[in-house]
Amino acid sequence: MNLQKIRQATELLDSKLIDLQEWTARCLGEDYRDVWSSEYLRRCAVFVRNMLNGADDVETDEKDVEILDQLREAKTELEKERKKLQSENIQHVQNQRLDARADMIQERIAESIRCLEPFTIREFNKLPQTNTSGLLCISDLHAGSTYEIKGAYNEIVNKYDFNIMRARLDGLLNKMCNDDNCIWLDDITVAVLGDCVENILRTSSLTKLREPVIDTVIKLSEYLADWFVELHDRLEIPVNVVMVGGNHDTCRILTSKPQFEEENLGKIIVWYLQERLKSIDGITVDDYTDCAIKYIKNNAIMLHHGDGGDVAETMRYFENLYNIDVDECYVGHLHRQEMKNAGITELGDKLCWRVGSVCGVDGFAKKIRKASRPSCMFTTYSEDGAEWRKTFYL
Repeated sequence: MNLQKIRQATELLDSKLIDLQEWTARCLGEDYRDVWSSEYLRRCAVFVRNMLNGADDVETDEKDVEILDQLREAKTELEKERKKLQSENIQHVQNQRLDARADMIQERIAESIRCLEPFTIREFNKLPQTNTSGLLCISDLHAGSTYEIKGAYNEIVNKYDFNIMRARLDGLLNKMCNDDNCIWLDDITVAVLGDCVENILRTSSLTKLREPVIDTVIKLSEYLADWFVELHDRLEIPVNVVMVGGNHDTCRILTSKPQFEEENLGKIIVWYLQERLKSIDGITVDDYTDCAIKYIKNNAIMLHHGDGGDVAETMRYFENLYNIDVDECYVGHLHRQEMKNAGITELGDKLCWRVGSVCGVDGFAKKIRKASRPSCMFTTYSEDGAEWRKTFYL
């Protein structure tokens, strides 16, 4: 740092021959130009000017040394502020990039949907109120996954791909529309409990994928939109769609922990469904969330993927977090059914249900000894609580 240059730059600034940014560049170097605001530099210039004009009773050499020491300290503080500002700017740019990418994806989705034929909904007469609502829980579709599990005698225990997934869900739709308990409803909520797509969660996932993940997301989104329209059309009741995130939906690159927590393929599916179905009065799609609380005939129902550990503990965690009392809880994740009693409520036992999967047992489930037949769970609710429950095997 050259004291003579600082004196000259300050004199030029006082004579209004240079501005504050030029003064900063001459004193500290070009790297410091346009880093700080004019008000901040004005106060710095006052500080430097006072040091240069002070200490008249001190010998020149001693004064110069003292001023240089003070300027070095000031420069160190300025360098700290500069790095802090750079860090803040980097974070701001990253946030802007994420927001821009989300906006771009939504715009692309809307643009592609405008090219599709709109759904045609037939008119139907409104049925009398039954004071009963339905809840269908579907979990772990793992769309895009292709595999075959064989038994002890080389027989096929479970085979899965996108076409089999479609056949199972089409079969579920037919079973529901032919079941009297599903027909006489005021409305139905369809809860998709995560892991809609396979994604690249671990190295073994690579062997099960047969097409790019994003292609699967688009194909699955359009199939689900068509499925919800047909459900609405055949049952002739309002349909509410709720989708929660799963561990396979989160973007991660062959790691045990997600590297991009907010980058979730479930969001894309929700955006697609909302845009595709927005013109249909009888179908609503809730915003994406990691844990949903739905009130069905005044029953507080918690919906979560279930990858956080024990299902009852998961329910109690969100009860404390949201400061609410949950009547029943539904999760997926382990590809098998189970039920736990977590206490009592005014309407009965506080039940926690783990729902089976659409895909059924795969290699990972077999490895951790968790498996059951492909299935979904359907429950009807009245003001008095759960009225009827059924497991639909697929």
